Amino acid sequence: MNDDQYHQVSLINLATHLGDIFSYDADFNHITKASLTSPQRNKKDPKKIPKSKEKLRLGLAKYAFSMALGFGSAIAFSGNCALAQVIPDNSLGTQVDPNLAITGGTTVGGSNLFHSFSSFTVPDGAVADFQNATNIVNIFSRVTGGVQSDILGTIQAQGNANFFLLNPSGIAFGPNAQLRIGGSFVGTTADGIRFPDGGEFSLTSAVAPNNQLLTVNPSALFFNQTPTGAITNQSTVGLEVGTGQNLFLVGGNVNFDGGVVRAPGGRIELGGLAAPGEVVIEDNPEGSNPSLTFPDVRLTFPDDVAKADVLIDNSAIVDVVGNDGGDIFINAGNITVSGGSNICAGIGADASSCDTPGFGSGGVGSEAGNILFNATGAVSIRQSRIENNVNPGATGNSLRNIFEALDNDELFGSILISAGSFSLTDDATLSTSTFGQGSAGVVFVDSDDLVLVNNSRIFSNVESGGVGDAGGVLIIGDSLSVFDGILTASTLGLGDAGLVAIETTGSVTLAGQNTGMFSALGTDAQGEALGIVIEAGSFSMTDGAQLNVSTLGLGDAGLVAIETTGSVFLGGQNTGIFSAVGTDAQGDALGIVIEAGSFSMTDGAQLNANTFGLGDAGDMVIEAGSVSMTSGATITTQTFGEGSGGIILIQSEGAVSMTGSGTLVTSNVESTATGDTVGIRIDARSLFMDGGAELQALTRGDGNAGVILINAADFVELSGVSPT
Repeated sequence: MNDDQYHQVSLINLATHLGDIFSYDADFNHITKASLTSPQRNKKDPKKIPKSKEKLRLGLAKYAFSMALGFGSAIAFSGNCALAQVIPDNSLGTQVDPNLAITGGTTVGGSNLFHSFSSFTVPDGAVADFQNATNIVNIFSRVTGGVQSDILGTIQAQGNANFFLLNPSGIAFGPNAQLRIGGSFVGTTADGIRFPDGGEFSLTSAVAPNNQLLTVNPSALFFNQTPTGAITNQSTVGLEVGTGQNLFLVGGNVNFDGGVVRAPGGRIELGGLAAPGEVVIEDNPEGSNPSLTFPDVRLTFPDDVAKADVLIDNSAIVDVVGNDGGDIFINAGNITVSGGSNICAGIGADASSCDTPGFGSGGVGSEAGNILFNATGAVSIRQSRIENNVNPGATGNSLRNIFEALDNDELFGSILISAGSFSLTDDATLSTSTFGQGSAGVVFVDSDDLVLVNNSRIFSNVESGGVGDAGGVLIIGDSLSVFDGILTASTLGLGDAGLVAIETTGSVTLAGQNTGMFSALGTDAQGEALGIVIEAGSFSMTDGAQLNVSTLGLGDAGLVAIETTGSVFLGGQNTGIFSAVGTDAQGDALGIVIEAGSFSMTDGAQLNANTFGLGDAGDMVIEAGSVSMTSGATITTQTFGEGSGGIILIQSEGAVSMTGSGTLVTSNVESTATGDTVGIRIDARSLFMDGGAELQALTRGDGNAGVILINAADFVELSGVSPT
């Protein structure tokens, strides 16, 4: 702390202490010497100020108090406080006047301007005005004094210059912090900035005007010591760059406490390192920017270096919604998004959860960018929303579905998450949907352990009024647990719903009344629903959880396919897998296929393939080492309309067992139906039925119910109450 800062703080502290003294109603018999010299001491100290010194003490106190107020006023209105906060270190010729106009510095190659400060803290309401020439491309500012930079006011630069703020001791943006720059912004607590061919700008490096190594664009941020300073953003006004520009915050830990960042149609990257390493500034993915000209660059974090954490909390906003191409990339050890925060990309501003100002509505050829989370540890999203949508009134995105996206490496408009563990909890949402004219991207999560709980949702939908396709939901990991959570790929508009695809080496567990996976065409929809595919070590669904494919509109509902090397278990009332064609639908449901080591159903669980309309309900195929149905479990195919019900096919190398009243496998034609059902076929080593279990094929209408065919290598045993 310099002399001016020290005297300012000392006088203000003294004024505060004296203010406490004056609260005694001028009864100086209750003012002790300790009150003046050590305000923390007990006020009951028996030493009193002598009466003869009261006037002198009062006069000195008033004088000190008025001096402190006068000093503070002079600071606030003359700019001297700002001068004491933004201080050049005299190494590069930087000059700062009382109004925070910043001139001088060292220019290299006519395009790069370098500044150096011992302290760079911008007071609330003040503007740090970098008065650079308009031909300057990059402004590099380092802070060498070992003290965090508190940006409470505004950083301003001229023209379209990119601005780099380098302070290894930390950077904090206050509630009213703002950026007024024409180019991109990079805030970093790295130890230095590297340039191609060996040039660097660190806290101690010299900068000569004729240094050709510093005339080009930077190529990396390097970290050579730990711990690394943090970057904190509390700016509710918002840190914002212009349309299509970049905003990079690279620590140390990066913490958003209600802070807002916006780069409409541009690129926001957040992340940091927790150990020595280098973050590379790379060419764009197309390789058409070898000169690394901003904003057409991206960051690459090292795979073998420990990452710092990113926290986005307390209604924070990260927003790149715009006309075209906005990306949000976060690279960290752990990533937490919580407390009602919103992360938004996509096309068109209307209805964005980030309250995005109107930046247009895209157009033919517009493509949204991606939201990417890359964490070596945990990604935790709580009570927050991450969306990459084509918003109402917007146009853009030509992506058709998840297969096309993966085949052609065209995952634009998507949410991509890679983590050691992933949790979506407490009303949290991931959404890639289209409300306008254009296709939605893919939600892709790759994590060892994945958990969705407490009303959390993953959507990839064509919403009502939307025209385009939904990319789908793809989950890859060791295990997936869903408790009161929903995964949906559906269409309510004009376009196809993508696939819900789950691939785990371990278990997939769904439990709860409000839990399920859905692939559907709504009443007014036109398109196809691709269905639900699950490949896992084992699969369990209980307590009312559901898988559901259906069509209520013009188009087919997809297939439900489950493949496991272990067990498939369904248990509980309302728990089930459903394939349905609605009354007014014009399309088929493709049915249900299950392949497992063992298959069991109990306590009222259901497999159900029904048609109420013109289309067919689809087949139900179960292939397992053993099959067990107990306590009211049912497998049903029915037609209520003109469409046909499919076949129920159960194949097992072992035993098929059905026990208990209400346990039922049935193929029915109902009274309103004119269509047929194919019937029931069981191929097994043995079939055992007991306690009122039933196999049933019947017609109540004009159609045929089909046949029941049993092929048992060993035996068929029927026993108990009225076996049928």
